[in-house]
Order: sequence, then structure tokens, then C-alpha cells
Amino acid sequence: MAYLGQDTELNAESQFETQQLEAAFQQLTNGDVLGAASTLGPVGMVQAGLISTGAGAVLAAAIGVGLALTKLIGRGRTEADIIVPVQNQLINPQGTGQLDQITQMLVRNPNVQGLSALYDQVQRIGGAFMDFLEDPSFQDGRASEQAANTIFPYINGTCGYHWPPPMKPTQGDCVRWGDGTPGGVGTDGMLGAIARAILRQGGTVPPPLLTQGYGSTVPSLQYASSQNYPYIVQSGTIPANAPLSPLRARSVPVIAAGLDLPTLALLGGAVFLLSRKRS
Repeated sequence: MAYLGQDTELNAESQFETQQLEAAFQQLTNGDVLGAASTLGPVGMVQAGLISTGAGAVLAAAIGVGLALTKLIGRGRTEADIIVPVQNQLINPQGTGQLDQITQMLVRNPNVQGLSALYDQVQRIGGAFMDFLEDPSFQDGRASEQAANTIFPYINGTCGYHWPPPMKPTQGDCVRWGDGTPGGVGTDGMLGAIARAILRQGGTVPPPLLTQGYGSTVPSLQYASSQNYPYIVQSGTIPANAPLSPLRARSVPVIAAGLDLPTLALLGGAVFLLSRKRS
């Protein structure tokens, strides 16, 4: 009887965890990253200290929540179900994704120091996102491949990423981007546009960053990629020939105020580890 009772208790705990994960999944899908973090318990405790830090913290939390939700893969959810909501924290139709917000800052023609900070942010975003896409929790790989080929053309102009990891670009010049920005139009994405703007102001372009973890094999974001394939519905993309209009450049939160993306990525990892301890 004791054994059966213990087994029943474990099943009840597993059922409760599944209910939590499903609730957090719905919140993440709806864009409520902080709500999803709170639903997952320990994740919410970490996230509570990040609420005021702006879009960078939300992206890191989304990655942490997404990794926690990989437990649902094969239990009624696909890899695309987990990856696309995190991708939407980078670009979305509402213009609230982190890359959307960087675009809004860029069209305001910041000085060299500001441009260098944006360049650094875009590199770190790309590295963190690639590490997420190549996480061992993902086995099928089609959603990771599609996400890379949707986001990286706007980051550095590259595409042609293929599963399995390490995913590397096989094509450059995949999108024209930068009209209306101080760097002008090019085929090397946001990094290229920001680099041109820095040089035009007499500054020096920061050196490429090598990402951590699985993405460390990517010679860090010298390229970018984005193709819309039919098997995953994408919610939105940054326009290829023009950034968001300055008229839409409403009040934008400071990106990762007080916290750089590596710190946020580590916090996202802490979120993931804490959530796994509940299982």
C-alpha cells in the first residue's frame, strides 16, 4: 500500500507539473513572459529581480522559460511551439521585440558610443539565440533551422542554416536592410548598418564576439539569414528595405539597463536550472 500511495503521489506531482507547464506555455505564446515565469515558480523568483531592467531581461527570461518548456515536447507540443514564442521576443508585428527596439533607437542617429552599444547588443542577442536554438533538448531541428533562417538575415545578412548543430550559414547577402538608418542600406543586416554608421562618424567597429556554448562554433555573426518557409508560421519580420518608421519610435525601454546580455543569459540559465529542480 505504501508503494502504491507513493506512486500515486508521484503521478499527482507529475500531473501538477504538466498543468504548470501548459499554463506557462499559453502565457509565453501570448507574449506574457513575466506571467509565464511567475507560473513556473522558481523562475518567477529569479524574474522578480529583472522586471525593471527592460527588454533585455525579458528576452533572457523568455529563453529560460522556453528551455523549461522543452519538457512538453512530445507531450502534445512540438519544438516549433516552444521556439516561435521566444523568437517573437526578437521581432514581432507590435514592434516590441528586442531587435525592433534596437531599430527604433538606430533611426534616432545615436553617437558613436551609442552605436557601439547597439552593435554589441545585436551580437550578443544573436549568440544567445543561436545557443537556444542549438540546445540538446531540440532533436527534430526543423524549427531551429527555420528560426535561424528568419532572424539572422536581419542580424548579419546570412542564411542557409541547416540542422544539425553547429548550424553555420551557407549564404550571405540574404536581405537588404538599413534604409533610413545612419548606416544606409546594405546586405549585411543590422550589424553591417551599425558598423557603417560608426565608421561614418569616425569611430572604430567593435571586434566580433564569439558566442558561448553550442554557438561557439559560429565565427560569431559575421553573416545573417532569413527565409520564410511554409512549414512554420512566422508572426512578423523587420521590413527588408526600411526599419521601423521614426513615427513609430515611441518611448523605448533601455535595453538591459544595468545588465549586459551575457549576464541576462546566465540568469536565463539559472531560471532553467531552478525550474528543472522542481521535476
